[in-house]
Amino acid sequence: MKITALELHCESIASTLDFYKNTIGLPVLYRDEEKVVFAAGSTKLVFRKSSEDKPVYHFAFNIPGNKFEEAFLWASSKFTLFNITPQTNVANFTGWNARAFYFLDNNQNIVEFIARYDLPAKSDKPFSGRSILSVSEIGLVVENVEAFCEVLIEDFGLEYFAKQTPQHDFAPLGNDEGLLIVVGNNRKWYPTDVRSNLFYTKVEFEQNGRFAEFEINMHEALC
Repeated sequence: MKITALELHCESIASTLDFYKNTIGLPVLYRDEEKVVFAAGSTKLVFRKSSEDKPVYHFAFNIPGNKFEEAFLWASSKFTLFNITPQTNVANFTGWNARAFYFLDNNQNIVEFIARYDLPAKSDKPFSGRSILSVSEIGLVVENVEAFCEVLIEDFGLEYFAKQTPQHDFAPLGNDEGLLIVVGNNRKWYPTDVRSNLFYTKVEFEQNGRFAEFEINMHEALC
């Protein structure tokens, strides 16, 4: 599965533009007073201004596996990285054959850079925001994880992530290229104490040559 576009809400277009353009270095595809669109590798990352009460999301960018150490140093000079343990800021997901680190953006979203070593992507250029391959994960907060996953599986032909056993309040759908991380409300977002909450999210994706989209909002889980 490939996440082709992701739309999130934010409080300030100006500060979001500054952060993702000037601090991370993503190309800007479009901007006006209501929204800004970035090229996050192959994914269009959209932030739309909203009156929602401080929406907070958890999402991940795939980065080339051979650039992980360089990306870590690059990010360490720009952001305060979350501790995974008192000794390290790097999460080793042995079952996923991946490593990751985490920081907050200007909106207090939890942002993850993850290298997945079962993907062939490599780079011979110095690491920058333009090295990002795609948005590879988005956390989706729902009231009933199992029921929501069943709808996605039935309607879009998605499958549970083969490297992770689904739980009652945590279930990834997709593959290394793109994952929908479906979680229950008020669950801690790894690796923080921030609790998950339902905020507007729109996802456009490609699955086996088929393009589809759905959105989550405060009133209905899927439309």
